Amino acid sequence: MRNVFKDDKYQGLQKKNYFEGWYFKSVTSNQNISIAVIPGISLAIDDRHAFIQVFVYTNNTLEKSVHNYYFRFDINDFKANKHKFEVSIKDNKFSLEGITLNLEDEDTVIRGNYQISNPVKLPQSLLQPTIMGPFSYLPLMECYHGILSMNHTISGTIYYNDIAIDFNEGRGYIEKDYGKSFPKGYVWVQTNHFEKADTSLFLSVAAIPYLGITFNGFIVNFYHNLKHYRFATYNGSKIKVEDIGQKEVRYSFRKRKIHIRS
Repeated sequence: MRNVFKDDKYQGLQKKNYFEGWYFKSVTSNQNISIAVIPGISLAIDDRHAFIQVFVYTNNTLEKSVHNYYFRFDINDFKANKHKFEVSIKDNKFSLEGITLNLEDEDTVIRGNYQISNPVKLPQSLLQPTIMGPFSYLPLMECYHGILSMNHTISGTIYYNDIAIDFNEGRGYIEKDYGKSFPKGYVWVQTNHFEKADTSLFLSVAAIPYLGITFNGFIVNFYHNLKHYRFATYNGSKIKVEDIGQKEVRYSFRKRKIHIRS
C-alpha cells in the first residue's frame, strides 16, 4: 500500500512465484522501425532469473518483419533503486531518463542508448492512484498494471547487429506489469501516432481472475490536447464489441456523453 502512488519503481511484492517487468516501446521518426525492450525479473520457484526481452519490428517498402530475443541473466545481476524507478541488469540500465543496452549472444548484438524527454504521466488522485483506479488498492490481484509515460520524445542510437537505428525525434511509451501471472486472455493496443502530435491511446480489455472468480475488465486512456480521457470498468464506462474478425477486433467505449471507437 505504501507504494501505490509509486508503482513505477520496483515493487518486489514477494519472494517466489512473482514477476515484474517494464515495457519500453520506441519508434523512429519515420515509423519504419520500432523496438520494444522489456527488462524484468522472474522469481519462479524452479527458475529464478533476470531477463531482457527485445522485439525488433521493421515496416518499410523493402521488408516487414518481427524478431524476438530473450536474454537471460543471473538473479544477482538485477539491481533496483529503493526510492525511484531505476533498474539495472548487468551493463543495461533503465529509468525515466532513458535506457542503455549492452546485449550479445551467439548471433545478435544490441547496443546503444537513448534519452527520454517530456514524459506524459497520468494524473493521480485518491480514487485513481494508477491506471487501475481503485483496483490498485486490492490485495492478491494476480497482475497489477502501471503506465509510466503515455508519450515522450526520444533521442539516441541503438545498434542492432550492423544496423544503426536513429531514434532522434522518435516517440516512446513505457508501462509495467507485476504479480503472479498475466490475465487469462486480453487485447492490448497502444499508439502515439496520430495526425496531432500530442495524442496517445492506450487500450486493454482482459479476463481478470480474482479470488477464484473471473470478470471482464477494460481500461482505455486517451490523451489529447493536454487532457486525459479515461474509460474503465471502475468509473462506469460502457464497452461494446462492434466486430470480431480473424485479424481484428473493433470496440466502442462510452462514458456519459464522451464516445470513442477503436
